[in-house]
Amino acid sequence: MEFITKSLVYCTQPSNSINGDL
Repeated sequence: MEFITKSLVYCTQPSNSINGDL
């Protein structure tokens, strides 16, 4: 389920996801 959540966040705000993930 975590992967799906991250995917949705990545689609919604790629820049924010990249900064948070990496």
